[in-house]
Amino acid sequence: MEDSIMEAIAPTEEGEEEEAAPMNERERRARAAMARFGNGDANDTTVVAAKPKPVENETADNDDEWMLVTPIEDDIDELIECITEGSSEEENASKAWATILIEQNVRNWRELANCEAQFIFSKLESAITGQPPLPSTDNIERWIDEAQSRSLEEIMLEIV
Repeated sequence: MEDSIMEAIAPTEEGEEEEAAPMNERERRARAAMARFGNGDANDTTVVAAKPKPVENETADNDDEWMLVTPIEDDIDELIECITEGSSEEENASKAWATILIEQNVRNWRELANCEAQFIFSKLESAITGQPPLPSTDNIERWIDEAQSRSLEEIMLEIV
C-alpha cells in the first residue's frame, strides 16, 4: 500500500512522458487518498482540479468549478446505518437516537461526520427522557468514525 501511495505522489521519472499539465497539490493529494483507500490506480489521471476563484473582474467557467457542499436533507437511514455499524446497537435504539439527532439538526452522515462526540452527547442528553438509555461517548465516537469513513468515500466520488 505504501508503494502505491508513493507512486501517486512521486513526480515522473526520467524517460517517462510528462503529463500535459503539471500535477497540482490537490491532484497529488487526491491520488494519494485514492491509493490509501485502494480505490483506483494511483496513476489514474481522472482527478479534476477545481479552478481557483476568479480575481475581481474575471469571469469563471462554472463547468470546471467544484465546491464541497454538505447536504442538508434529512436521511434517517444514513444515521441509523452509522449508529448500528459503529456500535452494534439494537435497531429500536438506533432509530430513536437517529430521530433525536435529526430533531437536533444533525440530519445525515455528512453532518454527523462534522460533529464532535461531546456535542452529540450533550444533544442526546438534553433530549433523552428514559428510553433508550444514553449512549457512551465511546459509542458516539464510533458513530462519528463510521460517518467520516462513509463521507470520505462520498466526497472522493464527488471530486472525481
